[in-house]
Amino acid sequence: MKKVAAFLQLIRWQNLFFIAITQLLFYYCIINDNFAAFSIQPKIQGFDLFLLIFASIAIAAAGNIINDYFDVNIDLINKPEKLVVDKYISRRWIIFWHIILSTVGIIISFYISKKIHLPWLGILNTISVLLLFIYSASLKKRLLIG
Repeated sequence: MKKVAAFLQLIRWQNLFFIAITQLLFYYCIINDNFAAFSIQPKIQGFDLFLLIFASIAIAAAGNIINDYFDVNIDLINKPEKLVVDKYISRRWIIFWHIILSTVGIIISFYISKKIHLPWLGILNTISVLLLFIYSASLKKRLLIG
């Protein structure tokens, strides 16, 4: 059970929950209302909306995971009591979960992208995964950018 709790801490489930709530509120309060004013149906609805939100949550979780992976030495000093990497979950499993969640998010994004004929959707989520990795690996350590 400690590994499950450690994994939930690693992906920062509370933040992911708020990402989902924010996307739902944005969809129903902004997009849906504005489209309804012009009697237009949004391209993303129902299960596709759920899949898109799930994809963004998977990508965000992967970003949190890779961030903790590269911050393990800093976290040993600054917050050793909250350390998950190497304490509860090995580095190998951290990378495994990053790859799985990133891949799932990208595949779902391209699936929805093809289904609703918006090719940029899958491309943008792929770019997001790459930027999260690059930021965690190197940009965060640079003055002003990080």
